[in-house]
Amino acid sequence: MKLGNSLYPVLYGLATFSAGDLLAQGLEHARRDGVDGGQPFQHDRARTGRALVIGGTAALPTHYYFLFLSTLWKTYPRAQSILYKVGLNLVTLAPMLNSYFFGMQSLLGDYGTAKPWSLRWSSAAQRIKDKVPRACVEGIFFWPTATAINLALVPPRFQYIPQGMAGIVWQSVLSMKNSTARKGPAQLQ
Repeated sequence: MKLGNSLYPVLYGLATFSAGDLLAQGLEHARRDGVDGGQPFQHDRARTGRALVIGGTAALPTHYYFLFLSTLWKTYPRAQSILYKVGLNLVTLAPMLNSYFFGMQSLLGDYGTAKPWSLRWSSAAQRIKDKVPRACVEGIFFWPTATAINLALVPPRFQYIPQGMAGIVWQSVLSMKNSTARKGPAQLQ
C-alpha cells in the first residue's frame, strides 16, 4: 500500500469535516444575524478543531469500508447489488458514524474542563442517545441517493471524493445539530 492511498482520503476527510463545520457556523451566524444586530462572524476555532480531529480519524475507516462494500454482491445484477449496498450502508455505517460524531464532539467539547471522565462519558452517551436516532432517520432521506449514485458511477478507489462532497452538506447538518445540543433549549430562544 502506497502512502498516497491512505493520505488522500485522510486529507479529504479533514477538508470535508472542516468545510462542513465552517458552512454550519456560517449558516448559524446568518440565522442569528437578524437577532444580534448584524454582528461580525466569529469563527469558533475549537469547534473546527474538533471537526478536524473527528474527520481525520474517521476518514480511513470510512474509505476502507467503501472499498469493502464495492466487493460485495458482484454476481448480482448491478441495480440489485447497489440496492443491497445502500441498505447495508444505512444499517451499519450511518449509525456508527453518527454515534462517533456526536460522541466525539461531546468528549472533545469537554476537554480541558474539570469534569471527571465518568461524567464526560455519560454526557457523550446521553448526546448519542438524544441525537443519533433522529440523525439516522433524517439521513434516510439524504444518503441512499448519494450512496447509490456514488456506487453506480464512480470507481471504488475514488468513491471517497463524491461521498465527501455529499458529506460536506451532511456534516453541516450534524454540526448544527451538535451546536444546538451544546447550547441547550434555554440558549436557543
